[in-house]
Amino acid sequence: MTNITLRPYQQRLVDLTISHLHDYPDSAPIVVAPTASGKSVVVAELCARLAKVASGMILVLTHRRELVGQNAAKLPAHLNVGIYSAGLGKKQLHRVTVAGFQSLRKKTDKLPMVSFILIDECQYALTGYREFIAEVRKRSPAVRVLGLTATPYDGSANRTALHLMPLDKAIFTGICAEVSMGELLRDGYLCPLTPYRPDFKLNTEGVQIDNRTGDFAVGQLQAAVDTDDQNVQAAMSMQSIFAERQAVMVFCTGASHTAHVRNALRALGETAEMILGTTPPAERDNIIARFKTGKVKWLVACEVLLVGFDAPIVDGIANLRPTKSGLVWVQLLGRAMRLHSDKTDALIADFTGTSDEMGPIDEIEG
Repeated sequence: MTNITLRPYQQRLVDLTISHLHDYPDSAPIVVAPTASGKSVVVAELCARLAKVASGMILVLTHRRELVGQNAAKLPAHLNVGIYSAGLGKKQLHRVTVAGFQSLRKKTDKLPMVSFILIDECQYALTGYREFIAEVRKRSPAVRVLGLTATPYDGSANRTALHLMPLDKAIFTGICAEVSMGELLRDGYLCPLTPYRPDFKLNTEGVQIDNRTGDFAVGQLQAAVDTDDQNVQAAMSMQSIFAERQAVMVFCTGASHTAHVRNALRALGETAEMILGTTPPAERDNIIARFKTGKVKWLVACEVLLVGFDAPIVDGIANLRPTKSGLVWVQLLGRAMRLHSDKTDALIADFTGTSDEMGPIDEIEG
């Protein structure tokens, strides 16, 4: 990483976190910063500061291959950063290591003494993370844990704060530093969103709520919205709405819905590609590269690009994924909030009514 001058709010987040760790030795705090605010830069500066005092390893954990690469790329070269990720084909354990959680979760016996664990996108630090930390603590009892996220609550409709989770699920103790979306929009660090109300809404009548998640039952939802008539109508509407936009992301309900919407756009002569969780890494990287360089206008996906997808060129989002989850909604809209020299705003067309239910994005809380 070349030297990066931190923005004032990034420096504030780092300073507050370092002070908190010193003042509260038993805490496991969370740093909250909106999507597109540069969390990877904050992670890099925290690692650089912590490396000066740590006697053991500094481990940065995340759940996505793309986030492993992004975080590692931002870290200072002098830290000699290791990458441990099956998806990236690397198994390096250095004093500062960025790792994919799934790649490392059963490998705690390979770790040296660990001083700090930083969990990026810590709203996903649920299944397995507590057990992983407990295993690390057997050899590193003094290890400190901290999380970073734009959405410090779980994915259910109740949006339970991460530090208020039941004792058998909780990892974190509270929020130590936070910057709001409103502050960053005011100061010009985020791209503003322009809402657009399409002329029709996807039909979710009769779709039940899954009691486990508080969100729509996935199978019923896909059956309700993934119909030929609705897909064609949505594609025609999107073509008109986003005629002046250069890079549009479309969020769907599942794999079949994603493919059908992609095909409907192609039938209208549009350049559209899709990415699923099953898309091979090389093909996925190629599609994303073409999208980022303007060779593909429409990138259609479902869950897989909600988190960690960094494409400042995005100037439009079409939402075809009804949701009751504030976490999903904030992460979805955040894909368009990065600054880019070729855009002054991002156009949001919500075909689901979610925007009416959730309210302003900067007011959604756990």
